[in-house]
Amino acid sequence: MHPRTQKTFREVLAASFFLAAILILASHYRSLPAQIHTPINGGGDAHGMGSRDHLWLLIFLGGWIYALMSLFNLMPVEAVNSPRPLKPPQRLAALEGAKALLGWLKVVLMAGLCAWIILLVR
Repeated sequence: MHPRTQKTFREVLAASFFLAAILILASHYRSLPAQIHTPINGGGDAHGMGSRDHLWLLIFLGGWIYALMSLFNLMPVEAVNSPRPLKPPQRLAALEGAKALLGWLKVVLMAGLCAWIILLVR
């Protein structure tokens, strides 16, 4: 797959997961009780109660993370820092590799947010 196509695929996939999380929460919000269990640990054990409005905070934080990770795509090649001097083609390759890695991380984080919202509203 061409690198430009991969980047577009990653961005569309991450945005789709983020929008799905918003739509899932919005569609289930009215049916949620005013107070919901607040899972803290990885097992989903409820350790307290909280307002259902706090679920929107998860969406806000997910959006903040999405925006910050998207800004990384605007970094110039001069931003690459390495322990030894790199020639311009190597710097460009390092930056593109870092952007690809961060792009896939953004997809994974947005998929995790979507899954977490699904688990919380079911």
